[in-house]
Parts: sequence; C-alpha cells; structure tokens
Amino acid sequence: GRLTGQVVVLTSLALVPLALAATLWGLAGIVYAVGSVALGSWLVVAGIKLYVTRSDESARALFLASIAYLPLLLGLMIIDRNAAPGPGGTSVASLTVDAGG
Repeated sequence: GRLTGQVVVLTSLALVPLALAATLWGLAGIVYAVGSVALGSWLVVAGIKLYVTRSDESARALFLASIAYLPLLLGLMIIDRNAAPGPGGTSVASLTVDAGG
C-alpha cells in the first residue's frame, strides 16, 4: 500500500506542470491555468490522504477524484478557449470560416 501511495502522489504531482503546458503553448488562458492547478492540487491531496491512511475511504475518494479530473480539466480548457480573444480582439467563438469565393 505504501508504494502505491507513493506512485499516486508522484504521478499526481507530475500532472500539475503537464496540465500547465497547455497555457504555455497558447491553447488556454489564465482561467484554465488557475483551474488546472486547483484540480491538480485536489488530486495530489487525495493521493497524500491515500498514502497516509491507506483506507478504503481514501482510495474511493482518490478514485472519484481521478474520474472527475480529466473531464473538468478539459471543460476548463473549452470554457477558457472560447472566452479568450482571438486575432483582432474578437472572441474565438465568433470566428467563422469563409468557404465561398
């Protein structure tokens, strides 16, 4: 159980800078960056609780956090990307593609 807890904490810690890379690459903005740190911290805390207590309750909490993490993170990216200004100060959501001549 102790090794599992260590692996969970280390991989959760690795997810925080990895998720922030989307902001550095310009795929999302500050709302996503703050949210990804908060979600990553939530996952790290759940992992630390599992490492310390090694109980069924902490394992279940980590399991549920891990299921919720990715959809919430991607939802933040979509929300932040749609709200971010695009070229010329217009929002990305309002840009259209001209298919005709």
